[in-house]
Amino acid sequence: SQLKSILIQTQKEHTSLLAACALMGGALYPLYSRLCALSTQRDFLQDQVHTYEVLKQEIRTLVYALSDVEEKRQDEVKIKKKHFKGMIHVFRKGVIAVLAAHRLQILGQSSSSLFSWVDGFKEGIGILVCIGEAKGKHYLSKHQKEQVHCLQALSWFTSSDLLAAIISSVAELQEVVSKTDPNSWLCGHLLISAARNSFSKLMDKLNVLMETVAVDSCRTITYVEKDSLVQRLARGLHKINAQALKAGLGDRIPIRKSIASLQKQIFEFTQRLHTAEVERRSLRLELTEFKRNLNEMKKEADKAQSLQEQLNAFKQSKLITHERFESACEELNNALHREQQAQMLLNEQAQQLQELNYKLELHSSEEADKNQTLSEAVKSLSEAKMELRRKDQSLRQLNRHLSQLEQDKCRLEESIHDAESALRMAAKDKELIASHMKCVEATLQKVRDQISLSRTAATRNDFTLQLPKLHLETFAMEGLKGGPEVVAFQALIISFMDVYQLASSRVATLEREIASHQHHIAALKSELQTACLRENESLQSESRDSSNVPVASRSALQPDQSCIPDFLPLQAEADTSYSFIHNRPHSQSSSYSSALNISASTKRTIQNGF
Repeated sequence: SQLKSILIQTQKEHTSLLAACALMGGALYPLYSRLCALSTQRDFLQDQVHTYEVLKQEIRTLVYALSDVEEKRQDEVKIKKKHFKGMIHVFRKGVIAVLAAHRLQILGQSSSSLFSWVDGFKEGIGILVCIGEAKGKHYLSKHQKEQVHCLQALSWFTSSDLLAAIISSVAELQEVVSKTDPNSWLCGHLLISAARNSFSKLMDKLNVLMETVAVDSCRTITYVEKDSLVQRLARGLHKINAQALKAGLGDRIPIRKSIASLQKQIFEFTQRLHTAEVERRSLRLELTEFKRNLNEMKKEADKAQSLQEQLNAFKQSKLITHERFESACEELNNALHREQQAQMLLNEQAQQLQELNYKLELHSSEEADKNQTLSEAVKSLSEAKMELRRKDQSLRQLNRHLSQLEQDKCRLEESIHDAESALRMAAKDKELIASHMKCVEATLQKVRDQISLSRTAATRNDFTLQLPKLHLETFAMEGLKGGPEVVAFQALIISFMDVYQLASSRVATLEREIASHQHHIAALKSELQTACLRENESLQSESRDSSNVPVASRSALQPDQSCIPDFLPLQAEADTSYSFIHNRPHSQSSSYSSALNISASTKRTIQNGF
């Protein structure tokens, strides 16, 4: 029996551990898959951020290369001014490094991790495996720490508390599994609910057992004290950064400011290019004017040379007078003087033309350099725009996915809320119908009691059916806010009340008609009685007179009796009797007809006796 109990206990522990392992495996692998997906997204976002930082650095480099000499000098002055404040940042960095080292030391002392598992196909993504019920290893040597760590791991792997927690948590699930029918739909729901409850209990007990693990506690350490060192460093660093940003002594220029400066430089380049183009066109116009003047001067020189040749030919052909010779010499001197002036003008124009050509070459070279620089800047700017577009597109996709998830969540919450409201409304409808039925039952019971009391209180002969009034105010308008069942029940109650009111009014009308008929019958009876008395008295008086009269006279009087009209009872009113005959019950009509028959038979006997 002891072996059997041990075997049963072992089988129970085996099934409990199997169920717990199934639950923990089903919870662990989805978490690991989500961790892998988040790691991939983190790497992608880090690449995007790195690309964005490289782009910002290239934009800053381009802005610095295109900035003027004065701006570069101002930047150098700012850097020199900033240098004396660098020691404060160095001090703060040292303090932060000391704090980080201290925290790492505390984390290492309070750590209870056993090992870290890394998948070979997914490098860099690991799962940290910790042990529970671990105590701190402060002020121990390395060898002692290893021994204590090994003992803690061994005690955790053979922990009876952990086994008891698992068995007690999975007991409900084991009970449902042992009684579950695979073909039953209801058993499936029971199995899922039992698994959920068992997993919740298991996580609660593991939380108690693993409460000493510093995996979460090391991440939730916050220094929120007002005068702590971290708070003071944060306030000082924020103050220094604000002052540096206000004075323009930041380490880096903001990217928006860099883009604005780049746009300004490109605009200035376009303005300079336009100005150079205008100057080039004006120089071309001046060059064409100079060429035209040079051609005219060449024509005048050719004319002077032709005149000199003509003069030489004229001298050789003829002798001329002194006056003509002097005039010719004077004309030649004037022509020579004009030629010298033209030569000087040609030299000056040639010199100016050379200067203009030199300036044009300088402008063309500067224009080519500016065009090349501008094309490079435009190319880099277009690449930056394309990169920004790609980033915006990825962000929009992520935002769209997030909005879709939020919409799904909202729809699920709305459906849950609608289901809860529908269940509440159904429960309210059921309660309302039950309360209505109780009210109707109580009212009808009260009416029945009143009718029974009125019937027992009255005698058998003078009993009249009097229906008590039902009040609609107790349950008239309460059912209008419920579902169709409540509305139908309310309509049924209203129709019943209408029928009851009609029956009550009809019974009251019939009772009034019966009372009026009874009064009429009593009047008829009294009139009939008085008529019978009068007839009896007349018959008695006539019998006394007939005893004194002879037989002949009696025979003479007999023909006169035929002239006496028959006595008829009083007739009731036509409308009342007609409505009474057609509206009264069968028993009352029969009694009334019997009364009429009695009165008719009495009349006949009286006539026969008379």
